[in-house]
Amino acid sequence: MTGTDLAGWLAAGLTLATFSMQSMLRLRASAIAANVCFITYGLLSGLYPVIVLHALLLPCNVLRLYQLSDGVSPSAEIRHNGSSTAEGRTSYRRMHGASRD
Repeated sequence: MTGTDLAGWLAAGLTLATFSMQSMLRLRASAIAANVCFITYGLLSGLYPVIVLHALLLPCNVLRLYQLSDGVSPSAEIRHNGSSTAEGRTSYRRMHGASRD
């Protein structure tokens, strides 16, 4: 197995591992590692679409990891704007006639 193959298989394994993660922190860390491995694999193989895709995904994953470690979440943004997710669900049910279950 060549170094190129190893980078590709490692990237694939890390990507698969992200789907089994229950912790968002671990998921993002695994996704970042996979992005780095895929970029390496793409560079070694000359696969420019792979390089571009993972070069774009990498900063997204780093940003989300930073937000997780900083305690910022999408629901916190909603609460900051004056509405909680529970209020949003209640409003949605009221507007659409859905029962509470």
